[in-house]
Amino acid sequence: FFISSCGFASFSISNLRVSLNLSSLESVMSGDFQTVLKSLNSNIAREIEELLLMKQDLDRAIKCVEAWADIFDKNDNSDRHEVITSSLFRNCIITFMACFDTATPHNLNSTEVYSGIEGGAEYFRWLKDMRDTWIAHRSGPMRQAAVGAIIKPGTGDIEGMGYLYSIEGIGNVGVDKDLRRFIKFASDFVERKISHKMEAHKREFTALHANQRERLPEARIVTPTEDQKRMGRRKFRNISQHKA
Repeated sequence: FFISSCGFASFSISNLRVSLNLSSLESVMSGDFQTVLKSLNSNIAREIEELLLMKQDLDRAIKCVEAWADIFDKNDNSDRHEVITSSLFRNCIITFMACFDTATPHNLNSTEVYSGIEGGAEYFRWLKDMRDTWIAHRSGPMRQAAVGAIIKPGTGDIEGMGYLYSIEGIGNVGVDKDLRRFIKFASDFVERKISHKMEAHKREFTALHANQRERLPEARIVTPTEDQKRMGRRKFRNISQHKA
């Protein structure tokens, strides 16, 4: 979403986030103004769209940290508690790290984001290692298991079979505050980029004649079919625009 530093009011219509000059607000409230979001196809527009999605992911990761901190109890060893807390924590880390995925055309650079944070590089590496343990490096030493037989001393008889396993835990109480601040820093970084890029995108609209702006297509969200859900956004966008 875009929030101007001054002179704008931001409001929501369904799942649409709009910023309007305050001079237009009276017309909006009276119902005389029809909100139509027009789309101008440009590289800046595509970058803003990706940044908006990253901002949503980062904010959702923050909410996961907060929910995890609310319910985590170091004295609760029940399976239910472990499943809920570990799921929230994993979702947070995986969602956060996805914003830095270099395999995607648009991603955050950890060095750029955390260049002014002392220990930022080391903390990011710790989070990345944790994420890799769960996804990319499931065969690594942070996940171990051992199986064997229980042998009776003195006779060598087999008393039974057993196993051991160890999986990297979810940290400790107190990590939530550091983690939340760390993710919030990235979220704020993205919000500043969105603000800067949105101003540049506005200049692209300003460069057009009013008649040209009115003829622009409406911005829209298209529901993909089942066979389109695994497409990349760029391919899906091209298909959708061609059909429109």
